Amino acid sequence: MSGALIHVERLRNDIEKHAFNIIGKVTSNFGVTEFDPDKDDVESVLERVDKDLYMAKEFGRNRVEKT
Repeated sequence: MSGALIHVERLRNDIEKHAFNIIGKVTSNFGVTEFDPDKDDVESVLERVDKDLYMAKEFGRNRVEKT
């Protein structure tokens, strides 16, 4: 998962640094999790990512949370 985290952090950072023409600066939140084919289905992965996303918002926004 470390590769995914690196890419998502880079994306979050790039979004934060970019000044959009009409709206100016924005921030973003991401949830990252691993898919285990022996245990997971689409719903279980989406549940974890959704929880991570809400944790990112709760803990201050402009964050990446992972499970």
